[in-house]
Amino acid sequence: KIQFISDQDQVDFDVEVAIKVCRHAGYFDHALELAKKHNYHDWYLQIQFSKQNYKDGLEYISDLDFIHAESNIKKYGTMLIKNLPSETTQLLKSLCTRNTGDKKRQLANPDDFLQLFIR
Repeated sequence: KIQFISDQDQVDFDVEVAIKVCRHAGYFDHALELAKKHNYHDWYLQIQFSKQNYKDGLEYISDLDFIHAESNIKKYGTMLIKNLPSETTQLLKSLCTRNTGDKKRQLANPDDFLQLFIR
């Protein structure tokens, strides 16, 4: 493991630059670890999808808070519907319905996702 990644509390560095350097050098796992640890969601997803790790990317989106999950499914949804139609549709259903029993839960507007299903 690259030392600065494991000793992050002791070293001051620009996380985004470190992610770019790791990615460019082919250290994808290190770049993913940095992106995930520091909540650089877009970088994490870009790396996963560039490696065609659609399932990992979709699972990551599913674990995000509502605002980030909604924005990322809007951004990457067409690609995810194409590659993981059933799993992506399930995530969309959960974003648009109160299937969790939480009546105060924020809901996405289903109309915002119709374009994902049009090819």
